Amino acid sequence: MRIAATFGCAAAVLLAVTFAMNHIGAGITKKTAISENSMFTNSGMTDNAQDAETIKTECMVMAQTGNISDYDDVYAELKTYRDRYRSSQPTYGLWDWLFGGVKSSDSAMDGAIKEDVEMEYVFDEAGAVDTVASSGNTEVLEGSYSKTNVQTVGIDEADIIKTDGKYIYYASTDFHTISVYQVNQGESKKVSDIYVEGVGSLEEIYVDGDMLLCEGTSYRDGRYNVALAKYDISDRKNPKFVSLYTQEGDSVETRKVGNVVYIVTTVFSDVERMKKDKPETYIPRICDDLIIPENIYIPEETQDTTYTVISSVDVTDMHTVDSVAVLGFNGTFYMGTENMYLYRDSWETADRMTDIRKIDYISDGNIGAVSEAKVPGVIKDTFAINEYNGYLRMMTTSYAASNNGESTNNVFVLDASLKVVGSIEGLAQGERIYSARYMGDTAYFVTYRETDPLFSVDLSNPENPRIMGALKIPGFSEYLHPFGTGKLLGIGMDSGDGSGWGQYVKLSMFDTSDPYNVTEEDKTMLYDANYTEALYDYKAVMIDAEKNLFGFVTEDYEARSENYRYQYRVFTYTDNGFKEIITVRLPDANFRTTRAVYIGDYVYIVNDNGVAAYELRGVR
Repeated sequence: MRIAATFGCAAAVLLAVTFAMNHIGAGITKKTAISENSMFTNSGMTDNAQDAETIKTECMVMAQTGNISDYDDVYAELKTYRDRYRSSQPTYGLWDWLFGGVKSSDSAMDGAIKEDVEMEYVFDEAGAVDTVASSGNTEVLEGSYSKTNVQTVGIDEADIIKTDGKYIYYASTDFHTISVYQVNQGESKKVSDIYVEGVGSLEEIYVDGDMLLCEGTSYRDGRYNVALAKYDISDRKNPKFVSLYTQEGDSVETRKVGNVVYIVTTVFSDVERMKKDKPETYIPRICDDLIIPENIYIPEETQDTTYTVISSVDVTDMHTVDSVAVLGFNGTFYMGTENMYLYRDSWETADRMTDIRKIDYISDGNIGAVSEAKVPGVIKDTFAINEYNGYLRMMTTSYAASNNGESTNNVFVLDASLKVVGSIEGLAQGERIYSARYMGDTAYFVTYRETDPLFSVDLSNPENPRIMGALKIPGFSEYLHPFGTGKLLGIGMDSGDGSGWGQYVKLSMFDTSDPYNVTEEDKTMLYDANYTEALYDYKAVMIDAEKNLFGFVTEDYEARSENYRYQYRVFTYTDNGFKEIITVRLPDANFRTTRAVYIGDYVYIVNDNGVAAYELRGVR
C-alpha cells in the first residue's frame, strides 16, 4: 500500500486528520503520511479577496431573435396568468398560491467559512488497504489522468474536483475555498487556497489550462444570481481574480464547450408586485442589465410565471455572446452536440406527458430558434434523452388513465422539427424505467418491479425502432455506463437472495456484444453497502473504461454498526469478475464531499481534510 497525504485547515479550525483503510493485500506499498496543520494565513491564502459588492461584472450582450416586440408583451402575458389565478384563489396572492408563501433567507446564501468544526481521520496502518490481483485488462498509463464523468462527450461539466494531470483543484463548499494541490508520483503538496469572493454559495468549478472558473449562487438586492468568477492560475501559488459574471435566477445547469460556458437559470416572477412601467420588476437580468425584448420567447402554451434563462459566455474575456429567456416554462436541462433541450412533466386530461423545448445552438455560442413538442409519459432522468445524427431519442414511462393508471414504457424518436417519426409503446406493463443509456444506434434501459429487465433497442432506423432483447434478473440497475467494447456496467441495488428487493449495492457487468442476447457476465453484491450517491449523481463516479477503473463512495447503515459507515471504493474488472482494489474508510462528516481522480499510476482521494494517494501498481 502506497499512501501520501496532505492536510490543511481554515479559519482557526485545526483539522486532525485520519484515514482508516481496510486491508486488501499486496501490491500497494506504503508512503509516509505528511501532515500539514497550517491555518489560513497570508502564506496559505491568496491576497486577492474582494468584497462582492465592489467586483465589476462584465457583459456585452448581442441580439437574439425571440418572438415579442417589447416588454409590454411580457407584462400582458404575466398579467393574464396572474388575473386568472387571482380570481380562482381569492384569499391568496399568486406568489403564495404557486410557491406556498415560502420566504427566502439572505443569510442562507452568505457562503461564510464555518467555524468550530472538528473532523478527524485515523490512519490505520495495521489494517487498511488490500491490493488487487492482476486483471488482464488495459494498463493504467502513466501521464494519463481522469476527466469529469459527463453525459455528452465533448461537453464539459462543472464539478467539485478537477485535475489537469499536474494539479488537483478541489472546491470545498463548506469552507468556500478552492484548494490547489501539486501532485507527482503519489506525493501531494498544497500550493494555495483561494477564498472565492462574489459567488455567494460556492458550488462547482471548471479548469481549462491557466483558467479557473468558480460557480456559485448569491442573493443580492432581493434577487438570486448564478455567479461565475474567473481566476488566472498561471501561477498556482498565487492565483489572481480576473472578473465576475452574473445571471439572475436559481441555477439549473452549466455546460462548457470550448471557450463558451452556457449558464441555465430559472427566474420566478413575483407577478403580484410587478409594475408595467418598471420592467425591472418582471424582466430577468444578466450582469445587472435587463434581457432585451428581442431575446425573450413566449411559448404557445405558457404554463406558469417562471423564466428559463440561457446565456452563452465567452470566458476568454467574460462577455455574453448570446442569450434567450423562455417565459412560462422551467424544466430539466439536457445538452446535445447541436441543440439544448428543456423538458418537464405536464398533464393532458388525465394522462401524464412530457413537454419539450428545443433551443438551437452552435459551438461559437450563438443561440437560435425555440421549438416545442409533447410526448406521452415522463422521463426518469437525462440519460433517457439523447440527441444523435439529427434525431432526438427519448424513453418515457406512461401512466395512462386508459390503462387504469398502470405504468407502461415507451421509446420515441423525433426529427429535427420535433415530430415523432418512430416509436415503441406499451412495454413492460406495471414497471417503470430506472436507468437508460444510449450507445450509438443501440439503446439500453432497465425497468423495475420485482425483476430487472434490461432491454436492448435497435435505433439504426429512426422510423422503425425495435426491441432486440430483454434480460430479466433480480434487483435493478440505477446507473448504466459503457465499459469498453461489448460491455455495459450497471450500478444498482439488490437483496442478494433472489427476491429483487433493493437492500444492498450491486455491480453488474453486462455482455452486450450481441444486443439480441445480452447476458449478465458477472455480478458482485456489496453486503456492507446499503446506498451510494453513484445511483443518482453520475459525477460522483470516477470512471474510465480504457483504464479499467471506477470508484465511488458507499454507505453502510446496517444494525451491525451503531454508526453509519462510509467508504471510498475503487474497482477494476478482470477475467474473473469485479475486483475491489482500494477501500478507504471515511469520517461521517466528509462522505458526501469525497471524490477521487487518477493521475498516471495513482488514485488520489480528496475531501475537505486533504489528499490521500494510492498506487495502482499491478493493475492490468
